[in-house]
Amino acid sequence: MSQYVETSTKSFIAGATIAANTLVKLTAVGKVETAELDDAPIGVALEPAAANGHVAVKLLNCDGTVKMIAAGAISANAKVYCKNDGKCDDDTTSSSEIAVGYALEAAGADGDIIEVLPFISQS
Repeated sequence: MSQYVETSTKSFIAGATIAANTLVKLTAVGKVETAELDDAPIGVALEPAAANGHVAVKLLNCDGTVKMIAAGAISANAKVYCKNDGKCDDDTTSSSEIAVGYALEAAGADGDIIEVLPFISQS
């Protein structure tokens, strides 16, 4: 059975515990889990979720902006990439890292929550 949504958010089942404002990836069984370095995230969890619980995900191809957790200091207007623990950062350490958006504000340290203009990377 196929379906589609015409909104910027979609509900998924969490494959593991997920924190709010973290990047998530789609698993082979159709659940979402926290994205790690070099994963291709599909969106950002808007709320925390327990394993096998429902979680609202703001899709990266959406209109508007989304909050993300920084993995370190980030400059405003910098391109940000998916990092471990579903965080984002403007430093790249490998050519396979996936860009996920532009930081609309600066982050001072790991754990800061910033506003990001999301996009799906073409790489």
